[in-house]
Amino acid sequence: MIPSRKAAMGRDQLLNDLEIASIFGTLSHIYSHELTSTDVN
Repeated sequence: MIPSRKAAMGRDQLLNDLEIASIFGTLSHIYSHELTSTDVN
């Protein structure tokens, strides 16, 4: 495989991982917020 292409794929994979982590973090934050709000009520 061409090194530059491999580096580009690695960068895309990193961006995908960051995006997934960001989405997961947001979902878990919303989920925990929902749990705390139901606990208060």
